Amino acid sequence: MDAGIAVVLGAVSAAIGTGSGALFTAWAQRNSAATNARAEHLRQRREPRETSYRELGTAVNVLLTLFANPTESLTFTREYEVRVKEAVESIAGRSVDVSLKGPPPVAEAAEKVIGDSRAVLRAYQNAFIAMSAAVDAGGRGETIPARLSDIINPLIRDLQGSLHSADESLNEFLALARIALDDDGTR
Repeated sequence: MDAGIAVVLGAVSAAIGTGSGALFTAWAQRNSAATNARAEHLRQRREPRETSYRELGTAVNVLLTLFANPTESLTFTREYEVRVKEAVESIAGRSVDVSLKGPPPVAEAAEKVIGDSRAVLRAYQNAFIAMSAAVDAGGRGETIPARLSDIINPLIRDLQGSLHSADESLNEFLALARIALDDDGTR
């Protein structure tokens, strides 16, 4: 009888070992399949995101390039204002695209980019209005303030600050975009 019990116990332990091994294998395969599916999903989303991120970055660079040397030669004309507006509108459209494609941290950074870009436009328009008013007053023979620079310089500094903020928000956006593009779903 002792040999019979040993055979039965041996068979039971073999069955338990085989069953638990099969369960562990099934769990590991299921977990691996889920991870692979997530990674594949992220790979499929990466290319459209990369394109959107690149287009937004390029659009912001176009705006910043319009003001490459703001202290040396800043242009105040209606044509230049139109170029600035078009650049900001381009950024706004691309920002919406990025917001739709996500992920949330990148979408939030894109919103900051468009906000800072709009601030550049407002600062440019404020300086342009002040410059135009001074030129118009001089053309009509009116007295131009003796210290026109006291009026214009703060507006130019505001424009420079807006440009700096736009550049910083672009860099933050690009850093978050790189992180999002590097995410392969395995973490």
